[in-house]
Amino acid sequence: MSDHKVVRLIEWLLQSETVYISDKIDITHEESSGRGVILKSGELKKNEVIISIPSNLQLNFHTILHHLSKFNSNIKVAGVTPNADEKERNISLDDPRIQAYGILETSELLKLSSFQLVNLYLLAEWFLLPYLSSNHKSYWEPFFDILPSSDDLRCIPAYYNCLPDSPNKILLPYLPRSSLLHMEKISDLVRSDWSVISRYLRRWNEQFNDHDIPSIEVQFEKFLHIYFVINSRCLYTEIPLKGNAVDNFTMVPYVDFLNHTTIVDEHCYPQVVTTKRNISVVDQFNIRTGKHEYRDEGDEILLNYGAHSNDFLLNEYGFTVPCNGWNYIDVTDLVQKMITKEEHVSFLKDKGYWGEYSIASEEISFRLLVVLALISTNDVARVTKYMMGYITDEYFAPKYSHLLRQMLENMKKSYEHIILEISNLHEADGLCAQNIVQLYQGYLSIIDTHLCRL
Repeated sequence: MSDHKVVRLIEWLLQSETVYISDKIDITHEESSGRGVILKSGELKKNEVIISIPSNLQLNFHTILHHLSKFNSNIKVAGVTPNADEKERNISLDDPRIQAYGILETSELLKLSSFQLVNLYLLAEWFLLPYLSSNHKSYWEPFFDILPSSDDLRCIPAYYNCLPDSPNKILLPYLPRSSLLHMEKISDLVRSDWSVISRYLRRWNEQFNDHDIPSIEVQFEKFLHIYFVINSRCLYTEIPLKGNAVDNFTMVPYVDFLNHTTIVDEHCYPQVVTTKRNISVVDQFNIRTGKHEYRDEGDEILLNYGAHSNDFLLNEYGFTVPCNGWNYIDVTDLVQKMITKEEHVSFLKDKGYWGEYSIASEEISFRLLVVLALISTNDVARVTKYMMGYITDEYFAPKYSHLLRQMLENMKKSYEHIILEISNLHEADGLCAQNIVQLYQGYLSIIDTHLCRL
């Protein structure tokens, strides 16, 4: 391992006696996939702990409140911020964070979501602090140094949708329905969080108007970068101060080097170790190896991020994988256009079968089969029994198979045409375009599977 940033991170982590990093593992770097964790020596048994990071070295709502309070003694949260006896005495009086964090109030901070507070803190410590002082460094600097760059995250559709001048916006009309809806949802969340965070940034800009700090427009671009750093690197853990599930996350150094595998329940998995010392403390975060045993030197050690399709992976993490068994095609728009009779629309809505139609490699959703049966036969009575399980596919499959084949063949032609069009978009980033192409290639694989079965 020659990456000096990784070496520095590990040295920083190992200053804590409660950090554990197995001496059997190492960090590698590949041009195609970036950093990853590999087996360096020996072998890893089932369920062996390979990484363990304590609460105080994780970035989350709790640890950030704790660090903010070091510069603003008025920030007080029982069990989270230190009491008077625990306060550090080595804060320099000329540290600009005393002034910056001095405007923050406990009541306001507690109203922020985890995403908002973490983003605001990273903007201050990672981005703005170097402009405010050349003498003061963030405690988290070794962690910041190994976080992904904006270039690493450039293929996330919501990222280039929100970037004002991104040439990749030309790709947005080619997103399939599932990705388009996902992208729009994330983009809305980004804009909502910016409306909150920008208020603090504008106040800091006024405070430090005698410093040469970047414009609010540049700060927005860094906010976007940080937003997708958090979104792609956060790990689930309970945050006692927060009640919403979306707030329950932490960022854990070293753990985020583990790359994704589509195989579920086989490779590494996270384990949150609960301590009874303080119910307000976020718990120790461990990584165990799972059922798979690693024996060959150089084998990459993997973590399943969840049973996710390529549409999900692209929108949340900025990558796709070939041969993803969790892919599916959302055909809701297409199928709804096929339903031309108002009485059919009313019937499906009344029965709760309007919308949410999909096709995966292993199966076609029953909701879609019901629609095909209805269009093919116009027999409401029998379709009702089909819904209830009184009539099986043995009756309906021969009746809707022609319609299904026609639909699949039309989809195949459409997707092949889209792939051809994307390949001619020379203005867009090649990797971003290829990721969208891979979405459609996954769809074509699903379609071919079902055409072979008909």
